Amino acid sequence: MMRSDYHPLLNRIAWVLLLLLLPTWGLTELMLSRWGSTRYPINTHLRRYRAPTDLLFLGDSRMSAGINPLVLDQELPQDPTGQPVLSSHNLGVQATSFGIQYLILERVIEQQKTPRVVILGYVYNELTETFFFESPDLAELSDRQDWPLLRNRSLQDMDAFLDLVLQSMSRVYRYRFHIRHVLARRADQYLSDVSEARSQPHPHRTPQQVQPDRPQPSGASEETTPQQRQAERERGFQRHVSLNADLENILAREAETYQDWFWKVDNWDDDPEQTFLADMIALSRAHGVELIFVKMPTTRLYTQMEARSPHVDTYQRRLDRYLQAHQIPHYDLSESMPDRVLWDTIHLTPEGAEQFTRVLYRQIIQPRLDQWAEQRR
Repeated sequence: MMRSDYHPLLNRIAWVLLLLLLPTWGLTELMLSRWGSTRYPINTHLRRYRAPTDLLFLGDSRMSAGINPLVLDQELPQDPTGQPVLSSHNLGVQATSFGIQYLILERVIEQQKTPRVVILGYVYNELTETFFFESPDLAELSDRQDWPLLRNRSLQDMDAFLDLVLQSMSRVYRYRFHIRHVLARRADQYLSDVSEARSQPHPHRTPQQVQPDRPQPSGASEETTPQQRQAERERGFQRHVSLNADLENILAREAETYQDWFWKVDNWDDDPEQTFLADMIALSRAHGVELIFVKMPTTRLYTQMEARSPHVDTYQRRLDRYLQAHQIPHYDLSESMPDRVLWDTIHLTPEGAEQFTRVLYRQIIQPRLDQWAEQRR
């Protein structure tokens, strides 16, 4: 006897929808797999790092905008062929946490591009943080073999761990926020264009023709050519440029952000042994990589806020003791640059990056040249 609630038509419709959904989902996964391998920021940076170098710079946007390997080439002595005696590459990736940087080094080693020296730049408590700014980064970089470590260090909540598993299985789920952002941005652009067109008294006049003159961005050298900028990108250097007129507003926003940050004890009470710092040191030593940490330049405003915190000094002493115990060199260069070459409290302008690269060379690299040259023979 047929069930009274059975509807053959609805059943057929459900099957048709399912048969349409599965191929669509599969095709979308394939398309996003191709997109992720060619356009996802971490993949792009890893692909540019093609071969092992003597020096590899790791960090987030502060590092990617702070060290220019082309400037370093100018400072280094040359070998008989006219090339710098040390090769270098900047693998700083914007908005990455220290745990992600650990995974980046792990992938570099797996790809047989192990550097001889890693110089890792940070600003505040990044060396002992165990959270991730962008969860898609974690799924993009981590292998299943990393999951036990991630479960122990960061993903102690089962929901967070299951979220990583789902993101690793499905790129649609992994990139869902990126997809939404792209669609929203294109919709906003379309609506803005339509609104601009309707408000134009002359329909043939484009928005670019009626925009007022804007001040030229600071830090953008007129002598910089597209070829030079491309060469910089190939070595990992990312230019940060902003308008001088915005500086006061930027600093005010940064002050509001960090005022709370410095006063929350939870941000400064981590035990280094229980964080990715211990894993970064172990990974480096297991593969013969010399590790050096550098505190990157900040403005006087940032330094003042840091000094007023009741927690930062204790945290810094604890970190210094830990690094000294493991014989890891640590340099505080946070006050090495004038405010005028930072476009906010923690990012260098291109001019600042050039100056800071030379400072880092003189203080960290040059004193080790003979030692590294001896090890290279």
